[in-house]
Amino acid sequence: MSGINLQARLEKIRAVLDGKNLHEIRQVGRYVGVHRPTDMKKELLINYILDLAQNKIAPVPLSKRGAPPKSKKYDADIVNEVKFCRALSSGEQVEMEKQIFAVCSNEGENKGYKGILVKLNGGYFFKTIIEKNVCHVAFSNDLVNEFKLCYGDVLTCVLDLNKNKTALEVSSVISVNDDRPQLRCEREKFDDLPVYYCNEKYEMSSGSNDNTLRLIDFFTPLGVGQRTIIAAPEQTGKTTLLKKIATALLKCNRDVKIYALLIGGRPEDIADFKRTVTGVETVSSSFDTSGAENAFLVEYTLERAKRLVEMGKEVVILCDGLNNLVQSHNAFINVTKSAMGEINVDALMEAKKFFASARKVEKGALTIVATVTTQTGDPIDDYVYRQFTAVSNAHITLALHYLDGEFFPVLDFANSGMRMDNALFTACQMRAVNKVKEAINDKITCEEIYSLINDCKNNEEFCKKLIERLK
Repeated sequence: MSGINLQARLEKIRAVLDGKNLHEIRQVGRYVGVHRPTDMKKELLINYILDLAQNKIAPVPLSKRGAPPKSKKYDADIVNEVKFCRALSSGEQVEMEKQIFAVCSNEGENKGYKGILVKLNGGYFFKTIIEKNVCHVAFSNDLVNEFKLCYGDVLTCVLDLNKNKTALEVSSVISVNDDRPQLRCEREKFDDLPVYYCNEKYEMSSGSNDNTLRLIDFFTPLGVGQRTIIAAPEQTGKTTLLKKIATALLKCNRDVKIYALLIGGRPEDIADFKRTVTGVETVSSSFDTSGAENAFLVEYTLERAKRLVEMGKEVVILCDGLNNLVQSHNAFINVTKSAMGEINVDALMEAKKFFASARKVEKGALTIVATVTTQTGDPIDDYVYRQFTAVSNAHITLALHYLDGEFFPVLDFANSGMRMDNALFTACQMRAVNKVKEAINDKITCEEIYSLINDCKNNEEFCKKLIERLK
């Protein structure tokens, strides 16, 4: 039923191990259950691992005796592949797939459903759809502890009536993130994953001829795993820019999951975003939503994104309304501590935890692009802008002028920039950006930059012409 060729998987394991050095293979051996891998030479160790994968040898528990290994780093993909083959050769994986098929099509003895583990009021619930209605089914802490589950895991569960026969509860877990529940126990947690600087970017201009996106790619590129702030006064096009970024990311040649998090927006703006941008998962709330509901939506989106990053995926969260997010936390955390016009420090920290989650890890990344409204006259908004710009990797500022309506939105080049730009810029690009910073509004205007890029076929040509223009 699984349609999986065990022999092909074993050959793939051998090919991967052949390409590794002895230390790397020994690390794999430790985590798949090889007995004393340090005593074996390369070929013998590979054959031992393949025998384990075929259930010819029983694995031994990971030893904690003796001196600790110099490095705990190992190839998790190949370890999971060996364990998958063990389950497949024993028939366990095929049986699991049969169970998933049965519960998802309600062919089993008890009805089963697919959903997401969420946390509400301090307890865990299984959020699923039952007869076209969204339901939150009680989920025991024993199951959470048994499989080391986390908020945001996608589960396939069997439901049954509780002891009192008054409500449904989860009786068993069939799969976690479409894999065996046991594998979830071995996955590293998001906060424990090593973090790296951004060294690659999303090529947004490759899938779009939009001049604003091309200029963002040139002056403040969107790095993989980056924290980016879009600072803009009202009605300068920050939501429009998020739409363009979402559409461009869908067209770039990367496997990326995109969430649009719209907090405290106007209902018509939210509806327009959903109609305009298809292919992204939109989580939204209007301005009349309570602070508690907004806090839940943000936590739900963030935790789901973290689980995907743990699985090696790239995730982008486009958050429209960082000001509204802080205000929601401010209202939700403790109303009595903050009067009108004041901000609770705890509220700011909750929003910072969200923003700080953006990072690049060894396999996967979480990128967050968030908008901040400026020049509102509200000191809270000014404070939010200063706080989040200080901890961002890049900040994009939008200008108030419209360039006769030809280009919208318009970048404010003097007040836009990024950290660690040498990792994402070419030498030509670095020269051009530095020259523009020195010459903007003196030797060259915003209008001239937009006209120049409009006449160029690509950013390489634009870079050369920009340097010539500023000589």
